[in-house]
Amino acid sequence: MQQVVDVSTGYKPRKLQLEIHRQRKRFTVLAIHRRFGKTVLAVNELIDAALKCKLHNPRMAYIAPYYKQAKSVAWAYLKDFCYQIPNVKIYESELRVDIPVGYNNGKPSIARIQLFGSDSPDSLRGLYFDQVVLDEFGNMPISLWNEVLRPALADRKGGCMFLGTPNGKNHFYEKYREATEKMQQGHPEWFAATYRADETHLIDPDELSSARENMPESDYRQEFLCDWAAAVKGAFYSDEMNKASADGRIMKIPYERGLPVYCAFDLGIDDMTAVWFVQFFRSEVRLIDYMEWTDTGLIDVLKDIKETSYVIEELIMPWDINIREVTSGMTRRESIEDLGFDVIVAPKLSIEDGIQAVRKLLYQCYFDKDKCSRGIDCLENYRKKWDGRTSTFLLRPEHDEYSHGADAFRYLALGYDPTMGEAMTGRNRKHMPRVNKCT
Repeated sequence: MQQVVDVSTGYKPRKLQLEIHRQRKRFTVLAIHRRFGKTVLAVNELIDAALKCKLHNPRMAYIAPYYKQAKSVAWAYLKDFCYQIPNVKIYESELRVDIPVGYNNGKPSIARIQLFGSDSPDSLRGLYFDQVVLDEFGNMPISLWNEVLRPALADRKGGCMFLGTPNGKNHFYEKYREATEKMQQGHPEWFAATYRADETHLIDPDELSSARENMPESDYRQEFLCDWAAAVKGAFYSDEMNKASADGRIMKIPYERGLPVYCAFDLGIDDMTAVWFVQFFRSEVRLIDYMEWTDTGLIDVLKDIKETSYVIEELIMPWDINIREVTSGMTRRESIEDLGFDVIVAPKLSIEDGIQAVRKLLYQCYFDKDKCSRGIDCLENYRKKWDGRTSTFLLRPEHDEYSHGADAFRYLALGYDPTMGEAMTGRNRKHMPRVNKCT
């Protein structure tokens, strides 16, 4: 197969950009500060891969969180660096560049680089890719990678570059941690690195100092120092969770067998079911465990809970547990009670009222740092939905992999009343009035 070689695109990488091009592996995860030049890096990585790929009709993709964002951020760069390539064709309406790269078994081979947005995942289904760049991966749904892109790389053993500036310990953080662990284990397909503005020296020190003085500290640490622990932008509970951490309330919480355990649910039908396990002692709300189930029926979830070592007092459920199912004629509450569980039904209030209830309750909470680590991530990353078209946060929450755990905690807050802190037996408790218990 003949290929295009010795083509100058005019790209002159900076020292650190060149370092990344040389060190990158099949799967590369980079946490990069603002104004590093990651889009230029990404575009030229795709061009280089397109020109060097030995397979027939190479396919490369640059993906941003939003299609409009991909166009405004990367399209001009892609055109500029491709203009000098012989016989290149640019398709403006499709944000696509086609590059003739020779012949394969007598047939012309065309390398294609195209821009996409994660807001239109269906546009990526059914395609194959040899190289993908995910720019600001933390702002994309994790399902895009797991369900669409990873399978699209499989048959041609394509690669992926995950790029972004940290925005809390979300799935970008998890991917970075995965890559780091595999690097330490000597895995040949993974590479990870962090590039902080105070270490790269790409931004004038005086300008960095000025930025720090004029930005919230958490924003500065996130945007320029690539601090994974900085507050997530738009997070509902950032102040409350930071206070819990500062107060030492995220710690090892022992299970007290003398106290009953309550389970707060967010119920999934074709989705995830999330459950918090909590004990109450006086004013303390002790989160001792957190579990998730995917594509699992409620009855099977309850059977799993029965097999734990916890002595369950009552289940705190969302208000719609009392709605009758058409097929069985029973409510899910009746099905649950048939298994021997008592149920508290959280009142039907607005999401905004529920968020306020959570904020109030969080100041009483203690979290087991190990068993509740996933649930803590959910609370820290539960955030307002970002509108990429208007560059503003909307009032409604983002529905993603963190919302289920946060919703379960919201039902806990709505179903809670202070009498739960009185360590009484279930037999005596049933005769006590409960403000939020629905019958």
